[in-house]
Amino acid sequence: MTIARRASVADGGEIDVLEGRGVLYRMCGLADKCAIGAGKASDERLLLLRREALELALYSFHYLDDIEHVAVFLPPAKGEDVPFALHFSRDDVAGQLARPLRVTLPNPDTITIAPNTPAIRQLTYANLFKFSLTVGNQDTNVFLVLDPLPTDS
Repeated sequence: MTIARRASVADGGEIDVLEGRGVLYRMCGLADKCAIGAGKASDERLLLLRREALELALYSFHYLDDIEHVAVFLPPAKGEDVPFALHFSRDDVAGQLARPLRVTLPNPDTITIAPNTPAIRQLTYANLFKFSLTVGNQDTNVFLVLDPLPTDS
């Protein structure tokens, strides 16, 4: 699979095909379409999912020397189709890779009150995208197309 990352319209909307090997994870709940079946969707649950995606990326980059990208598909809200994914390049998290994981990531039980939670919000939101899978016109190559979320102006 090839990753194609689109810039925001404000930044020209250009598509950049990313080079290098990567790994793809899919977080999947037990309800239809991989949604989480129990509980209510909330900002806190989304933050926890973003934290877990960041943790997957950090462990992947730490233990898999030959990868440059990590993409994580998040489970949709129950009854919804809107697909979201987090994408991290090795460069995106170079600072976090240089220090122990416990410094970057709070205990999941304290995610909303941990002092480093704002950093997790900022790092993961900048890497949160709507995504689609598209087959290439000339071959059977599949493209993971990442579209930026709208920003607050």
